[in-house]
Amino acid sequence: MLFLFLLDKNNHLKNVCMTYFQHFCFSSKLGFSLLIGSYKAFIHALIPQFYTTSTSDLVEYLEKEMKSVGCKD
Repeated sequence: MLFLFLLDKNNHLKNVCMTYFQHFCFSSKLGFSLLIGSYKAFIHALIPQFYTTSTSDLVEYLEKEMKSVGCKD
């Protein structure tokens, strides 16, 4: 586990008030959401009547998720 802290030279985990595991889970969830979102956006580009609100919905979801984690004031 020591190597995980050595990789965090800018104290990113401390700055966002997350453990390595919390950060891993959260970032993985966001990455998966973005992957699915990009798939839907591409389908929408090809067939405009599919996934008409998916990108807007994803942006709202991501904003909510980003506000729900990390350091609290």
